[in-house]
Amino acid sequence: MQINSQHLNTIKRLVAAGFSDEKQIAALTAKEIIDMSKSLAEVKAVVDLQEAIAKNQLLSYLIKKESRIE
Repeated sequence: MQINSQHLNTIKRLVAAGFSDEKQIAALTAKEIIDMSKSLAEVKAVVDLQEAIAKNQLLSYLIKKESRIE
């Protein structure tokens, strides 16, 4: 398993913007997310992070899922 670098960068960007805990990130509005994002992929990453926080699955958000081909 590997760390999902895009998701880690999303967290770093949010921390750099002053969001220091899960409550603040979960409370971000759509307008705030759009204003701080440079692309649709970044918007999706923040929304995915909010969903992971709501489900208490932050570690699952950070770990890259590997597809198994047999």
